[in-house]
Amino acid sequence: MKKIRKIAVPTIISILLIAVVAWKLSSNKKVMEEKASIAETKTVIFPVTIVQAKAQLLNQLIEVNGVFNPNHSLNFLSEQSGRIVQVSIREGQAVTKGQQIAKIDDEQLLIDLDLANATWEKAKSDLTKFEGMFAGNAATKQQIEDLKMQVKSAEARLATLKRQLIATKIVSPISGVVNKLSLEVGSFVSPGASIAEILDISSLKMKASLLDRDVVRFKVGQNISVKPDLYPMSPRNGKITYIASKADASRNYSVEIELANSAKEPLKAGMTGVVSFEMSEERQAMMLPIQCIVGGLQDPQVYVIVNNVAVKRSIQTGYIQGDYVEVLGGLTKADAVVRTGQLNIADGSKVEIIK
Repeated sequence: MKKIRKIAVPTIISILLIAVVAWKLSSNKKVMEEKASIAETKTVIFPVTIVQAKAQLLNQLIEVNGVFNPNHSLNFLSEQSGRIVQVSIREGQAVTKGQQIAKIDDEQLLIDLDLANATWEKAKSDLTKFEGMFAGNAATKQQIEDLKMQVKSAEARLATLKRQLIATKIVSPISGVVNKLSLEVGSFVSPGASIAEILDISSLKMKASLLDRDVVRFKVGQNISVKPDLYPMSPRNGKITYIASKADASRNYSVEIELANSAKEPLKAGMTGVVSFEMSEERQAMMLPIQCIVGGLQDPQVYVIVNNVAVKRSIQTGYIQGDYVEVLGGLTKADAVVRTGQLNIADGSKVEIIK
C-alpha cells in the first residue's frame, strides 16, 4: 500500500505541473493574439499635400500635333491579266498623269482583234447582201434580224478587245511619286492585282481635333499656321478644307488642314508638325496642376480630402497650358485636392495634410 502511495503522489504532482504549464501557455497565447489584433486594426495615416483649383488667364492658342499625309494617295490596281513585258519606272521616281509605267504582253490580243475585225466585216457584208435579197423577196425578215444581231455581237466583241488592248498599256492615273512598285518584267498580273502605290505630295494635309466650343469658331477656307518639326523656324500657311459634322467618342471634331509643299524645304508623307489654332480673345479658367490627375487625361480623376479622408472623384478637363489643366466640372475652388502622395492612397484612405 505504501509502495502504491509512493508512486501515485509524484504522478499527481507531475500532472498538476503539466496542467499549470499548459494553462500558462494558453494564457500567453491569448495575450499575444490580442496584441496582434490591436496592431492589425491600427489605422495607417498617409501624409499628403494639397492644392486648390484657381482661376488663371487662359490664352487661346491651341497647338495640336499631327502627321503630314499626301493630298492624294492611290494604290493602283491592274485592269488586265497577262505577263509584264516592260516596266518603265522605278520606286522613288516622279510620274505624270497619263505616263506609261508598264506594258502587258498583247500578242494574243492582237491576233484576236484581227479575227474579230474580220468577223465584223463579214457580218456587215452578209447583212448588206441579205437586205438586197429581202428587197427582191429572196430572204425572210427573220434572216435579216439574225444578221443584224450578228453584226451587233461582232461590234461588241471588237470593242471589248480594243478596250483590253488599251489596258495592256498601264498608265499612271495621277501625277506623283512611286512609293511602292509591285511589278517586274516577267511577272504575271491578274485583274485587281496591285501595280504601284503613287503619292501626290505636291500638297499635304494634316488632321487635328478640336472640342465643340472651339470648332465652331473656325470655318472651311480659313488660314491656319502649320509648323513642321523638321523646319521649326519656317511655319507654313495652311487652309482648313474640312470640318467634321459629328464628334468622335471623346467629343472632338476632326479638322483637316491642307498646305502646299515647298521645293526649298520639302516635306514627305509621315513627317510630323504642329497646327496652331489661335483665337482672338483670352479668358479666365479654373486651372489645376496636371500632377493632381490620376488615371490619365482620358479618364481624369483626383483625390479630394473630406474630413481627413481621401475621396476619389471624376472630373472633366479641357485645355492644357504648361503644367496646368483646365477643370470644366467635378470640382469647386473650395475643394482640397491631393497634389502629392496620391500614389500611396486609395479611395477612403486616412490622410494627414502636411505643408
